[in-house]
Amino acid sequence: MLILLTERLRLRWFADEDAAWLQRLLNDADWLANIGDRGVRTEAAARSYVRDRLRAGCWQQGFGFWMVERRADGERLGMCGLTHREGLPEPDLGFAFLPEFRGQGYAIEAARGCLRYADEVLELDRVLAITAPHNSRSAMLLTKLGMVVDPTAPRRDAEGEVVRHVWQRAQRRGCVGGEAGAAGDPAAIDRLVARFYAAFDQRGPAPMTLPILPHLCVAQVTFRRLAGDDCVVADLRTFVSERLDLFASELEQFHEVEESSRTEVHGAMAQRWSVFRSRGRRRGEPFTVEGRKSMQFVRDRRGWRIASVLYSVEPTVQ
Repeated sequence: MLILLTERLRLRWFADEDAAWLQRLLNDADWLANIGDRGVRTEAAARSYVRDRLRAGCWQQGFGFWMVERRADGERLGMCGLTHREGLPEPDLGFAFLPEFRGQGYAIEAARGCLRYADEVLELDRVLAITAPHNSRSAMLLTKLGMVVDPTAPRRDAEGEVVRHVWQRAQRRGCVGGEAGAAGDPAAIDRLVARFYAAFDQRGPAPMTLPILPHLCVAQVTFRRLAGDDCVVADLRTFVSERLDLFASELEQFHEVEESSRTEVHGAMAQRWSVFRSRGRRRGEPFTVEGRKSMQFVRDRRGWRIASVLYSVEPTVQ
């Protein structure tokens, strides 16, 4: 699953085919000294790490650590991304590259792309980064990214002594989390719904933002489609996987627009009824679909999130 592009790099989800490469990275001397021993000694163990740690983290959070490839030739260079570690109040930026690809600007290019993604796509207010005190090379890179050391942060975590660095968004936009969401501002729900629809937009040159849906939804979100007398129910992983298959095999220039809506807020619960229209090309032929949608939301410490989606669609004549 493609996440983002920079001038020279492509960042994507890890795949099973990356296991042998990942085994080498996890046992590199610098990884062991600066990050820690993950105990991955075989290719089979690396495949499990891909499945149970890297991909699972993306499904749970809507972001994670991603493979960094060179766009010119597909060469695997390193790992970079964001994760929400236990014990940290905000997501954490991390990166690691094989020895032969260090000192060429790849790490800072990938990390800068991840911070831009955190700002523009995930709309995070803060991102952290943790380094060992002796890891001056990584600390220097973080400084170049505009991160600063937090002198009030704890100096130790589960793996030993650490230095915590912080990136702070320049301007709060009042989106999913933050004060607007916590206050129950309807504009926060409007913005959340807009991001939901934008995740399915195929029209731009940038990768689709469909992988962020776990970030917008509660963990047990359900998607229900009314089809005649039947109601087809899907969890988040099934819903996203089916749409990725459709986008890869059948759909082009797909986009969906909410044409009218009504939202009711009751404390930490809200519901929205809307009419939407989808357009695009299916197997080369233009199509338009009109539908009705009911979305339920809950508010937690992060702000408003999607709890369930019920929808129906009806083809319209061109």
